[in-house]
Amino acid sequence: MGPTSFLLDQPRGVHARSPECSFSIPDLDGKLTLPQIYEWHLTHNKNHPVFAHVNQAGSWVHLTYSQVVPAARRAARYVMKACNISSSDQEVVRPFAIIATSNTVTYFTTLLGALLAAIPVFPISPGNSPAAIAHLLKTTGVSNVFVSDDQATRDLVDMTFKELTSEPVVWSHSMPSFEEIYASGQPADPLPERDYDFDATMVIVHSSGSTSFPKPIHWNHKSYLQVALMPHFGKHDLCGKVLGCHAVAMFHAIGLNCLAWLPSTGFVMATFDPQATVTWLTPESVYEGFQTCRDKLDFVFAVPSFIQIWSQDDNKVSYFATMKGGLIYGGGPLSKSCGDQLAANNVRIYTLYGSSEVGVIATIFPELQREDWEYFTINKHCAAELEPDGDGTYELIVIARPTQELSIINSNFKGEKAYETKDILAPHPSKPGLWKIIGRADDQIMLSNGEKTNPVPLEAIVNEHPQVASSVMFGRGRTQNGILVQLKDIPEIAEPNDVIESRNKIWLKVEEMNSFAPAHSKIFKEMIIFASRQKPFTFTPKGAPRRAKILEEYKDEIDQLYFQMEENTHYNPDVPTTWSAASSLEFARTIVHRVLGQGVRDDVNFFDIGCSSLDATWIRNSVLRGLRTPTSRALQDSELTFVYRYPTVKSLSQFILSNAGSIHGDDPCDVTVDQNLLTRYTTDFPTHTASQFVSLPAKDVVLVTGTTGSFGCAVLAHLASCDSIETIYALNRPSRTGKSLWERHETVFKERGYSVDVLRSRKVVLLEGEISENGLGCDKQSVHTLITSVTHIIHIAWPVNFNLALNSFETAIRGVRNLVDFALSSLLPTPPKIIFTSSVGVLYNWPRSLAVEEDPIYNATVPVGQGYGEAKWIAERILQIAREQTALHTVVVRVGQLSGATGGAWNTSDWFPLVLKSSVTLGILPQFQGVCPWIPVDAAAKVLCDFRSTDHDTLHITHPRPVDCAFIMRSISAELRLTQVSFPDWIKELEEGSLEGGIDEGSNPIRRGCDVPALKILPFLRDLRSRMDHYREDIAKTSRDCLGFPILKTDKALGSSPVLQSMDAGLSAADVLSWVQFWRSTGFLPMPLP
Repeated sequence: MGPTSFLLDQPRGVHARSPECSFSIPDLDGKLTLPQIYEWHLTHNKNHPVFAHVNQAGSWVHLTYSQVVPAARRAARYVMKACNISSSDQEVVRPFAIIATSNTVTYFTTLLGALLAAIPVFPISPGNSPAAIAHLLKTTGVSNVFVSDDQATRDLVDMTFKELTSEPVVWSHSMPSFEEIYASGQPADPLPERDYDFDATMVIVHSSGSTSFPKPIHWNHKSYLQVALMPHFGKHDLCGKVLGCHAVAMFHAIGLNCLAWLPSTGFVMATFDPQATVTWLTPESVYEGFQTCRDKLDFVFAVPSFIQIWSQDDNKVSYFATMKGGLIYGGGPLSKSCGDQLAANNVRIYTLYGSSEVGVIATIFPELQREDWEYFTINKHCAAELEPDGDGTYELIVIARPTQELSIINSNFKGEKAYETKDILAPHPSKPGLWKIIGRADDQIMLSNGEKTNPVPLEAIVNEHPQVASSVMFGRGRTQNGILVQLKDIPEIAEPNDVIESRNKIWLKVEEMNSFAPAHSKIFKEMIIFASRQKPFTFTPKGAPRRAKILEEYKDEIDQLYFQMEENTHYNPDVPTTWSAASSLEFARTIVHRVLGQGVRDDVNFFDIGCSSLDATWIRNSVLRGLRTPTSRALQDSELTFVYRYPTVKSLSQFILSNAGSIHGDDPCDVTVDQNLLTRYTTDFPTHTASQFVSLPAKDVVLVTGTTGSFGCAVLAHLASCDSIETIYALNRPSRTGKSLWERHETVFKERGYSVDVLRSRKVVLLEGEISENGLGCDKQSVHTLITSVTHIIHIAWPVNFNLALNSFETAIRGVRNLVDFALSSLLPTPPKIIFTSSVGVLYNWPRSLAVEEDPIYNATVPVGQGYGEAKWIAERILQIAREQTALHTVVVRVGQLSGATGGAWNTSDWFPLVLKSSVTLGILPQFQGVCPWIPVDAAAKVLCDFRSTDHDTLHITHPRPVDCAFIMRSISAELRLTQVSFPDWIKELEEGSLEGGIDEGSNPIRRGCDVPALKILPFLRDLRSRMDHYREDIAKTSRDCLGFPILKTDKALGSSPVLQSMDAGLSAADVLSWVQFWRSTGFLPMPLP
């Protein structure tokens, strides 16, 4: 007798409804295990067919429970004898493995025999490598392997055994034959009664091993019974229905699931003749197997690759259209064009979706979706949670529940054990509850701008080309995607013309893919490369390309492609003979439409519609190509960034006209801060209205944004340690990488050396939202909780990109105004105080050498010059005006340069670490002279927390005890063993590796990309060089800091922060060494030579 709490109530009346069906449905309530259910059928349904096939005489033959269960008993005794297991032995035995190409009936029956004998069995795909199989055998403790008699499998096992060089010894045995276990003259008495442990392993399956060795996954009696129950939540009566299983491999999850579904529903498996020669599974042989069954089949199982080929034959499509049930696919994605074609020809298509780790996910045999064939509902037994990914898609997470057994647990979701499937789902646009799979999070390609591509459905379109065998997209961390294509007849592509010819052959199919892909995912023709004969693709047992291995093998070719693309991303546009407003507009429009598509309106921001860094480079170089004559200094200075500063067709055309005019002596146009943005977000502030039923909490309740960043996580860690704080709501945008909010915080806390226990504190609440949306993007219940409790808002989150123009920060600016409105909607007697972290970037054009007072900046010319600082200034002014016009108390905090934390942790994406990493590659280190007021990030976090009680409207965070920057650079020079040169000379050396500066053919290819990451911020560094040169006298007089920025006064800050007052020592050599040690520990910098 087993436990029953792990199963939902079994729906009645789904199967065996027909009066013609005499099959008795077993009770799936946990009183019987799956092997006991088979024994139950021998008593109650002994004449019901299990298998059906056409024999060599052409007759339709059934094998019933009265034949299958006794055969399984014989198979059990065969295995027990070979493995030297006593039938009376109740001890837990080691699992045995099957590596075989045996016919489906024999394989199925041997598996069932293992279940009856309570021997764990591990069916292993013979498509694995010897090394992979050896790994699986060692990790599961297998001591016996049953092998089919074909030579290929024997050779595979021999090679596997050579890989097994350590104990324990593994023995091989012949797989039983059909004749041996189905011989009616052999004894088939019941096996001794077993006391089944419902948590004990029944079957071991393995993952596909697409990124590493396949991993073993254990199924127990609970999980198998849950699988058995799944078809009872569907809509089709399967009793007596014949399912064509000719394409089903019993070592795959679909085959193993059939072991559970068949006895729970009464369907019949149609197979090849088990006494015929084993048939190699090909699209043609499987289809012929279907054909031999004539009109007997109701449904057929098939893999997508077979369906793809069948769909190209009208006769085969007609055959499937006449089938009473339909076509069931699983194990991989079916291309949309193929599925749409079949659905249009009246083929009924059903998606079978699940995973070995969690079981079946989609409803089995649901209502037919017809044209929505790729969508499915999630079955009721699956404890699914759908985690928003921030772009309209969701990651499927399955929670461990009594009624949801998980074979593997890899995460914690809202305090519950869970399995993150990494599958990315999208909802149906108009039918709630319907979902489709669009890719996997671990397959997703995240570009350097954070945009994500789900490659699998896009690759599937390219793979439809008759000359394409397979394809793999790439681009992780780059500015643009590319695709690596393996042709069916792999040519010798040695010359550039060969590549061009191959690209042209498949280009129409790539264009079709581009029409389906998001703007940031499209592929330029120049971003297609081809596999060579020397390095053919390798595939998983399911036929999927081993993505990670393939990309690693082609790393050099991919790096070279990006190198060439950065040099050559331009074309020769038709240059107007006469420059005018009309001609420059048409010129700009032509270039932009070629890169971003014809539908881009003249006033649309390129970056709002997915313009990537490579797109911007392409536009920039094309413009420069058209103006490639001696140009004005203004054009030369802005060559790197003008697309970011003029991100619409209209503004770009004005820029082009002004510079084209400057060739003939005209002055270029001036650029100023857009005052319209400030006006737009400082009108119609709401009035704060308190509720008489809501009072101030006894302690502070803080809402803080941006806590997955370096500074934000430090602030969160310190807030959690403050006794004066009752609750902290950490509000962050949904992930772009598929990670849960908990996982993102856990990662950054571990990286920065903070205790993860902070996140488990009862006072810390993690919230997902979007402050640029109404209600901060939170649900109504969360909003109500916040407006009745929050006393302080600390706003840290802000996009960091020094290349973007002001209008590209409008979403962030809108978020500031939304926080103002949200604070004023508070029901507390006093609205929450808003503390905003601004930047020294607002002082871009600070005109004087005087120190900057802790006061608002009213002069709109001060921030002009960089979109980042201009946007921060507008945010400052929104809060200052709100303070003047409403009951709101706001505090603007200008934060200076943050250095590594006390333990050394310093974000590797910051400009200074990028300079140091590049210096290691270049072999030289830049000099910085003058005052260095950098403050450790954890100290700055504590200071910011102190500011909760301030009455001031503007404060600064910078180190009150600055040191000489030359001392810092000397310490780094000694530790990294690098010679120091002037910053201009260092920039010059860097520019020799710059794509914009042009690399000579003989240049060292290592000097780009991740080896010289400072190239990514070259515009910022050039601007820094100009600033330091312009203010060199002020730097020498210490009236500006080492980077040429004005000195920030901290009188008010010192009076508002005990932490800042107590900082009586500046940065030391020990601090500098801790930074370097941290960067080395993460692999960012190389370890020192002995």
